[in-house]
Amino acid sequence: MGQSDALQQRIEACAASGGARLSLQGLPLRRLPRAVLDLTGLRWLELGGTLATLPEDIARLQDLEVLRLGTVRRLPAGLAQLPRLRKVVFNGLRSPPEGLAHLAGIQELSLIYSRTTEPPEGLEALSALTSLTLHGGFTRLPEAVGALSALRALILDQNTLRALPASLGRLENLERLHLTQNEVEALPEGLGGLRSLRSLGLRWNRLRALPDDLGPFPALESLDLGQNQLRTLPAALLQAPRLKSLRLDQNPWRRLPDLSALSALEGRLDVSGLEALPAGLSGLVKLEELALDGIPMERLPAALGGLRALTALSARGCGLRAVDPALGRLHRLRHLDLRDNRLTHLPATLAGLPLGPNRDPYPDAWDDSAYSHTPGLQLAGNPIPPAVLRAEPDAQIAALSA
Repeated sequence: MGQSDALQQRIEACAASGGARLSLQGLPLRRLPRAVLDLTGLRWLELGGTLATLPEDIARLQDLEVLRLGTVRRLPAGLAQLPRLRKVVFNGLRSPPEGLAHLAGIQELSLIYSRTTEPPEGLEALSALTSLTLHGGFTRLPEAVGALSALRALILDQNTLRALPASLGRLENLERLHLTQNEVEALPEGLGGLRSLRSLGLRWNRLRALPDDLGPFPALESLDLGQNQLRTLPAALLQAPRLKSLRLDQNPWRRLPDLSALSALEGRLDVSGLEALPAGLSGLVKLEELALDGIPMERLPAALGGLRALTALSARGCGLRAVDPALGRLHRLRHLDLRDNRLTHLPATLAGLPLGPNRDPYPDAWDDSAYSHTPGLQLAGNPIPPAVLRAEPDAQIAALSA
């Protein structure tokens, strides 16, 4: 099928389905065909990766709400005449886009899989922006981002950012700040003023310390500091009354504040890799998921039996020789991962747990969905007979408690 035939087929299919959605992805177009501009009822338009610019009369698409661009770099003034346009996505840009001022009315802007290291100029013109995503290799974030007073989500994952502008502290409406997998070495002062922040993701950076004024965040629900180089944690950061998910794993902690201040924590807690169990764990009675992987201990302690809301518990690679019978009180526990320990015996009290059938264990990384999708009892890597390892949880427990 030739290019013109493929184009015509997609346009006809779009018209037949109501004329609201059209994708030209994969078509090597040099210019936007007139036939596309005749689809005046379009609300969603995706263009391929060969267009360099758009025609001014794109303003004819008055119902357009979402525009997904490939390598289009020069934005026409006609975009400013689209009253319903709310979201623009650039995919695979090789250089920063020109003409952002023509997008002054949009609410969401994403530059994903970018091949440029330079951020776009003119961000301050996007005064209505509520969500900004920069992904792919950006080396800096401009100070102008602090002028986006309506911003609620700033997603900067998988770049090579080493520093952040102090202007971030002015984003009083910001709810999500995600910087996973960057090279950030220090946070600017003033972030403690982000009173609306609900989710802060700083995993996989190079942080050695956190500012003393970081927190408390009255609205914070999720905090991920995993896989950095942190040794201490400001106590104020844990004074977040709504915190539900906390990940502190894979840091060379010297000390952690007493976790009993987190009595409202009801999602997950990951403290894998610590030198010892942190104080205050027994008070986290609302906690649903707990990861203790790599913490040296010979016995899984009785205090964990008081965490009655737990549905998932991982204590992999801890050197365990025993599990306290008190864990039999965890009547909601569906996932118990005890791989890579020294266990030869389990308490009979575990037989009453709703562990369900075993499935293939999730990969080593503790993904957000890891435990909700892997019920069962994981015992591989212990000195246990192979036949027992292949059995279902009830049979495993019966064999190992005899």
